[in-house]
Amino acid sequence: MSCDGLKQKHTGTKVYDLTLHFFQETQVAPSERAHLSFNSRRNLSTLKMISRTLFVSPLDKSANDTALSIRTLLNSMCVHHTNIPFDKFRKHFTLVTYCAATMPNIVGSSISANVAPLDHRWVGCVPHQMNTVLKTVFSRSTLNAAGLADVWSNLEAMRAIVRIFKQGGWNAELPEGKALISEIETRFGLVHTTCSRFIHASTEVYLLIEKKSSSNAREYWKKLESEVGVSHSSISLPTIQAIVDVCEPLVEIMVQMQASKYPTIHLVAPRLLHVKTVLQRISCGIEVINPSSRPRIPNAISMKLAALTLNVLDEKFLFHPIYVGSILLHPLMGTFAWVSDISLRDKYFSAAEKYVKKYFGTYCSP
Repeated sequence: MSCDGLKQKHTGTKVYDLTLHFFQETQVAPSERAHLSFNSRRNLSTLKMISRTLFVSPLDKSANDTALSIRTLLNSMCVHHTNIPFDKFRKHFTLVTYCAATMPNIVGSSISANVAPLDHRWVGCVPHQMNTVLKTVFSRSTLNAAGLADVWSNLEAMRAIVRIFKQGGWNAELPEGKALISEIETRFGLVHTTCSRFIHASTEVYLLIEKKSSSNAREYWKKLESEVGVSHSSISLPTIQAIVDVCEPLVEIMVQMQASKYPTIHLVAPRLLHVKTVLQRISCGIEVINPSSRPRIPNAISMKLAALTLNVLDEKFLFHPIYVGSILLHPLMGTFAWVSDISLRDKYFSAAEKYVKKYFGTYCSP
């Protein structure tokens, strides 16, 4: 089951939902039978992943946003909507949430504990964690501390241009598919999306800027200079491209983990290994190979950004043992042959075997 929290912008009210995800056996339509395996065709049924939201409910404004208040809300709503206490759901489902410090403790044995054990009861949402990594990396304080203040100034200048294009109605004058995109707090990976679109539309954007000569346009650019202290001509496109290159592997895993028709937990470990490999290559100045564009040699900015992102990823991402445990149970990936580093392969296999024996021992043969 999954639980997410969202703060309403205008009221400031925090709203939580509880959604169950489970497999259900369904009859296979005649037109789909040819695509199934022999055993599935013989049974004429297959498993389908189903998601059902039990409720969406606001947290009382008088209550603090703590593990105890959230757990109390979930319990009262579960009883109200299903007549089943939240604790009973917890016995049969693993809870997946975003990774605020309070969330793991909802399922902890002690509400007052600072850290809940990473067992089968709670798993952090992977896209949320990756988004937290990106937000941390591209915060002003982190970039300044890493000696990348120029990255922040370029980001701010680009964001100001996007605002001006949207507020001035200039987006409508750009070709189809090249309108500039602003970042939205509740959407994942939009630093990458905003920068990628800016790079893609940069030629048309600068041509339109030169074309604008009205007093209204001059006022906009004065506003830009007063907001961020730079003009549009001082934005470094190689710096914006470096941001795109470093964000790309993290955004890819975000997208893949949000699949709604099939489970993805067994893909977390291999995809995370891929992300780290790509970032390590960039940090070492090795050519970036992106299927969607031509290969690029990392510049000094992207090398520093990749090294910073690796450090933040190691600090912020909670690697749950269920990620490797689920691989051991997968019929095609259980040998861990996809891990080229033998010592890492042994480490993964040992952790997976330990997890499976602990939580699935009664279902496994010796």
